[in-house]
Amino acid sequence: MRCVVIMAGGFGQRFWPASRDAYPKQLLTLYGNRSLLQYTYQRARRITDQKHIYVSTRSGLESLIQKQIPSLGKDQLIVEPIGKDTAPSIMLSCIWIQRRATDATVIFLPADHYVSPTERFVKTAAKALSFAERTDSIVIIGIAPTYPSTGYGYIQCHHPLQEKRLPYEVLSFREKPDLKTAERYLKQGNYYWNSGIFVAKTDVMIEEIHSHATRIFRLAQPLLSLPESRFRAKLAGVFRKMPKASLDYAVMEKSRNVVMIPAEFKWNDLGSWSSLDELPHLRKGGNVSSGPILSFNSRGNIVSAGRKLVTLVDVENLVVALTDDALLVCSKNSAQKIKQVVTSLKRGKHASYA
Repeated sequence: MRCVVIMAGGFGQRFWPASRDAYPKQLLTLYGNRSLLQYTYQRARRITDQKHIYVSTRSGLESLIQKQIPSLGKDQLIVEPIGKDTAPSIMLSCIWIQRRATDATVIFLPADHYVSPTERFVKTAAKALSFAERTDSIVIIGIAPTYPSTGYGYIQCHHPLQEKRLPYEVLSFREKPDLKTAERYLKQGNYYWNSGIFVAKTDVMIEEIHSHATRIFRLAQPLLSLPESRFRAKLAGVFRKMPKASLDYAVMEKSRNVVMIPAEFKWNDLGSWSSLDELPHLRKGGNVSSGPILSFNSRGNIVSAGRKLVTLVDVENLVVALTDDALLVCSKNSAQKIKQVVTSLKRGKHASYA
């Protein structure tokens, strides 16, 4: 059985002030006429039947997600009592699905990425699912880099010229590099951006977590056999003790059971306001805008103000993001620092704006 888990528990702090703890990035409409979550769900419907699609999220977002996806049953919403990053979240998702079906192969999709066109995504996903079904491997989808990005993690594989058969064996995972290292990766040709999209049988993923993140496994594994009447009460206690860890760090970097399939689609992780520069359909007269804009001798700016009119005069390479209660203006080159702004807000007298 093929399942999809949409991972929708993030905070999206670099898209402040539009993204807030109580209404994060994945629920925003940054392009087109749907939220990022709704676009991801739409793609998931092309992979499997609606009843096999699950959304993994953190406590507090349930009603907002069900409002955006009315067809999602309560049993299809996997809620972490406390956000503990992707490794505990994925362990919980695998247990949740195994309690309902022991033969599931799952593709895990971040809820807040840009993917296009859908047809090519579906083709790549089908290849990854097919291989994962036939083997005991974790399959990750890699993105062929188009420039030496310092904002993405990388996957090192056997060189495509030396190994034609798919998937490629993964040799290592690399953290976000400096520019010189990223340029070397691009030149070598056997490094791919890590999309965070991966596929595995639930029992394979659980066993890999068992091998490489033992504490997470030991805390969560007893949930598998609990009766439904005790599951949610026990879950809260389990997550209070759960270590915080990403799947990449806790499992993927240590496993020798990971292979990669290159993506056949365009992809962007939409990590900050500046990433909207890479969506050409948002460009209007030299600026990127999702709403009305008047521009006088101004280029290279990114503007988000909903239905409010923004007027630019003699400015370049700015991010201007306006909501009902907050305004952000910063250099586009400083967009990654917005997370620091949110951290400062939470510690000070303006915490209500975070």
